[in-house]
Amino acid sequence: MRWGDVSVSLLPDTVGGPSYFVAQVTDITEHKKTDQAMQAIVRGVRHQNSKQFFAIMAQQLADSLDADSALIGELTEDSAHTIRTLGVWVNGAPGPELVYPLAGTPCEKLFEKCMCSYSSGVAGLFPRDIMLRETGAEAFVAMPLCDSQENVLGMVSVIYTRPLENPRFTESILQLFSTRIAAEIERLRAEQALQKR
Repeated sequence: MRWGDVSVSLLPDTVGGPSYFVAQVTDITEHKKTDQAMQAIVRGVRHQNSKQFFAIMAQQLADSLDADSALIGELTEDSAHTIRTLGVWVNGAPGPELVYPLAGTPCEKLFEKCMCSYSSGVAGLFPRDIMLRETGAEAFVAMPLCDSQENVLGMVSVIYTRPLENPRFTESILQLFSTRIAAEIERLRAEQALQKR
Protein backbone atom coordinates (compact mmCIF):
# COMPACT_ATOMS: atom_id res chain seq x y z
CA MET A 1 0.00 0.00 0.00
CA ARG A 2 1.23 3.50 -0.85
CA TRP A 3 0.40 6.72 1.00
CA GLY A 4 0.14 10.09 -0.71
CA ASP A 5 -0.40 13.73 0.13
CA VAL A 6 -2.57 15.52 -2.44
CA SER A 7 -2.70 19.27 -2.97
CA VAL A 8 -5.05 20.85 -5.51
CA SER A 9 -4.81 24.36 -6.96
CA LEU A 10 -7.29 26.24 -9.12
CA LEU A 11 -5.62 28.13 -11.97
CA PRO A 12 -7.72 31.03 -13.28
CA ASP A 13 -7.98 31.98 -16.96
CA THR A 14 -6.84 35.39 -18.26
CA VAL A 15 -10.08 37.14 -17.19
CA GLY A 16 -10.07 35.69 -13.67
CA GLY A 17 -12.56 32.88 -14.17
CA PRO A 18 -11.79 29.26 -13.28
CA SER A 19 -9.89 27.53 -15.99
CA TYR A 20 -8.57 24.24 -14.66
CA PHE A 21 -7.35 22.44 -11.58
CA VAL A 22 -3.80 21.23 -11.02
CA ALA A 23 -3.24 18.39 -8.56
CA GLN A 24 0.10 17.37 -7.10
CA VAL A 25 0.57 14.03 -5.34
CA THR A 26 3.57 13.49 -3.06
CA ASP A 27 4.49 9.96 -2.00
CA ILE A 28 4.70 9.93 1.80
CA THR A 29 4.75 6.15 2.23
CA GLU A 30 8.14 6.00 3.95
CA HIS A 31 7.21 8.81 6.32
CA LYS A 32 3.93 7.08 7.19
CA LYS A 33 5.61 3.70 7.72
CA THR A 34 8.29 5.27 9.94
CA ASP A 35 5.54 6.86 12.03
CA GLN A 36 3.73 3.51 12.27
CA ALA A 37 6.99 1.78 13.30
CA MET A 38 7.53 4.30 16.10
CA GLN A 39 3.96 3.72 17.32
CA ALA A 40 4.55 -0.05 17.20
CA ILE A 41 7.64 0.28 19.37
CA VAL A 42 5.69 2.36 21.90
CA ARG A 43 2.88 -0.23 21.94
CA GLY A 44 5.44 -2.98 22.59
CA VAL A 45 6.86 -1.07 25.56
CA ARG A 46 3.50 -1.29 27.34
CA HIS A 47 3.78 -5.06 27.77
CA GLN A 48 5.39 -6.06 31.05
CA ASN A 49 5.74 -9.78 30.27
CA SER A 50 9.06 -10.24 28.44
CA LYS A 51 7.88 -13.20 26.37
CA GLN A 52 4.87 -11.18 25.27
CA PHE A 53 7.09 -8.17 24.56
CA PHE A 54 9.33 -10.07 22.12
CA ALA A 55 6.40 -11.78 20.39
CA ILE A 56 4.66 -8.44 19.90
CA MET A 57 7.85 -6.78 18.69
CA ALA A 58 8.33 -9.53 16.07
CA GLN A 59 4.75 -9.07 14.88
CA GLN A 60 4.99 -5.27 14.84
CA LEU A 61 8.29 -5.42 12.98
CA ALA A 62 6.85 -7.70 10.28
CA ASP A 63 3.76 -5.50 9.98
CA SER A 64 5.73 -2.24 9.89
CA LEU A 65 8.01 -3.49 7.12
CA ASP A 66 5.45 -5.61 5.26
CA ALA A 67 7.81 -8.56 5.78
CA ASP A 68 6.78 -12.20 5.47
CA SER A 69 8.70 -13.16 8.61
CA ALA A 70 10.42 -11.45 11.52
CA LEU A 71 12.68 -13.06 14.08
CA ILE A 72 14.20 -11.84 17.34
CA GLY A 73 16.86 -14.06 18.89
CA GLU A 74 19.57 -14.01 21.52
CA LEU A 75 22.84 -15.87 21.67
CA THR A 76 22.64 -19.02 23.75
CA GLU A 77 24.69 -19.22 26.93
CA ASP A 78 26.56 -22.33 25.84
CA SER A 79 27.53 -21.08 22.36
CA ALA A 80 28.32 -17.67 20.96
CA HIS A 81 27.37 -18.94 17.52
CA THR A 82 23.88 -20.28 18.22
CA ILE A 83 20.64 -18.29 18.39
CA ARG A 84 17.61 -19.05 20.54
CA THR A 85 14.53 -17.19 19.36
CA LEU A 86 12.62 -14.89 21.68
CA GLY A 87 9.95 -13.83 19.20
CA VAL A 88 9.00 -15.18 15.77
CA TRP A 89 6.31 -14.03 13.34
CA VAL A 90 5.80 -16.03 10.13
CA ASN A 91 3.19 -15.36 7.45
CA GLY A 92 0.80 -13.51 9.73
CA ALA A 93 1.03 -15.82 12.76
CA PRO A 94 3.37 -16.56 15.68
CA GLY A 95 6.14 -18.96 14.73
CA PRO A 96 7.73 -21.75 16.76
CA GLU A 97 10.63 -21.19 19.11
CA LEU A 98 13.89 -22.23 17.47
CA VAL A 99 17.50 -22.88 18.36
CA TYR A 100 19.86 -22.89 15.41
CA PRO A 101 23.54 -22.38 14.58
CA LEU A 102 24.57 -19.27 12.68
CA ALA A 103 27.25 -21.03 10.61
CA GLY A 104 26.28 -20.98 6.95
CA THR A 105 23.60 -18.33 7.44
CA PRO A 106 23.61 -14.64 6.46
CA CYS A 107 23.95 -13.82 10.18
CA GLU A 108 27.32 -15.52 10.53
CA LYS A 109 29.09 -12.14 10.43
CA LEU A 110 26.85 -10.35 12.90
CA PHE A 111 29.62 -10.70 15.46
CA GLU A 112 31.55 -8.14 13.47
CA LYS A 113 28.68 -5.83 14.47
CA CYS A 114 27.62 -5.43 10.85
CA MET A 115 24.16 -5.36 9.40
CA CYS A 116 23.57 -7.98 6.74
CA SER A 117 21.26 -7.01 3.92
CA TYR A 118 20.36 -8.97 0.79
CA SER A 119 17.74 -7.41 -1.47
CA SER A 120 17.35 -10.53 -3.64
CA GLY A 121 18.59 -14.09 -4.15
CA VAL A 122 19.49 -14.71 -0.50
CA ALA A 123 18.43 -18.39 -0.33
CA GLY A 124 20.72 -19.19 -3.27
CA LEU A 125 23.66 -17.49 -1.58
CA PHE A 126 23.21 -19.54 1.62
CA PRO A 127 22.08 -23.02 0.53
CA ARG A 128 22.82 -24.53 3.97
CA ASP A 129 20.35 -22.20 5.70
CA ILE A 130 17.27 -24.37 6.18
CA MET A 131 15.10 -21.48 7.41
CA LEU A 132 15.71 -19.47 4.25
CA ARG A 133 14.84 -22.49 2.10
CA GLU A 134 11.71 -23.36 4.09
CA THR A 135 10.37 -19.78 4.07
CA GLY A 136 11.08 -19.30 0.34
CA ALA A 137 13.27 -16.32 1.19
CA GLU A 138 14.23 -13.92 -1.57
CA ALA A 139 15.37 -10.95 0.54
CA PHE A 140 16.79 -10.80 4.06
CA VAL A 141 17.91 -8.01 6.41
CA ALA A 142 19.36 -8.57 9.89
CA MET A 143 21.01 -6.44 12.52
CA PRO A 144 22.98 -7.36 15.62
CA LEU A 145 21.47 -6.52 19.00
CA CYS A 146 24.16 -4.86 21.12
CA ASP A 147 24.14 -3.91 24.78
CA SER A 148 25.31 -0.59 26.21
CA GLN A 149 28.90 -1.90 26.19
CA GLU A 150 28.61 -2.85 22.48
CA ASN A 151 28.61 -6.59 23.19
CA VAL A 152 26.50 -8.59 20.75
CA LEU A 153 23.47 -10.05 22.54
CA GLY A 154 21.63 -11.49 19.55
CA MET A 155 19.97 -10.44 16.35
CA VAL A 156 16.77 -9.19 14.78
CA SER A 157 15.87 -10.04 11.18
CA VAL A 158 13.18 -9.82 8.55
CA ILE A 159 12.61 -12.14 5.60
CA TYR A 160 10.80 -11.42 2.34
CA THR A 161 9.59 -13.86 -0.31
CA ARG A 162 10.01 -11.12 -2.92
CA PRO A 163 12.91 -8.81 -3.82
CA LEU A 164 13.31 -5.83 -1.51
CA GLU A 165 12.55 -2.53 -3.25
CA ASN A 166 14.04 -0.15 -0.70
CA PRO A 167 16.70 -1.83 1.48
CA ARG A 168 17.78 1.45 3.11
CA PHE A 169 14.32 2.12 4.46
CA THR A 170 14.07 -1.42 5.84
CA GLU A 171 17.50 -1.07 7.46
CA SER A 172 16.54 2.23 9.13
CA ILE A 173 13.33 0.78 10.62
CA LEU A 174 15.21 -2.32 11.76
CA GLN A 175 17.67 -0.01 13.54
CA LEU A 176 14.81 1.63 15.46
CA PHE A 177 13.47 -1.72 16.62
CA SER A 178 16.90 -3.18 17.41
CA THR A 179 17.77 -0.42 19.87
CA ARG A 180 14.61 -1.01 21.91
CA ILE A 181 14.85 -4.81 21.73
CA ALA A 182 18.51 -4.83 22.80
CA ALA A 183 17.67 -2.61 25.77
CA GLU A 184 15.01 -5.09 26.88
CA ILE A 185 17.38 -8.07 26.61
CA GLU A 186 20.02 -6.19 28.59
CA ARG A 187 17.44 -5.25 31.24
CA LEU A 188 16.30 -8.87 31.59
CA ARG A 189 19.87 -10.12 31.91
CA ALA A 190 20.62 -7.57 34.63
CA GLU A 191 17.45 -8.62 36.45
CA GLN A 192 18.41 -12.31 36.21
CA ALA A 193 21.92 -11.56 37.50
CA LEU A 194 20.45 -9.80 40.55
CA GLN A 195 18.16 -12.77 41.25
CA LYS A 196 21.13 -15.17 41.24
CA ARG A 197 22.89 -13.25 44.03
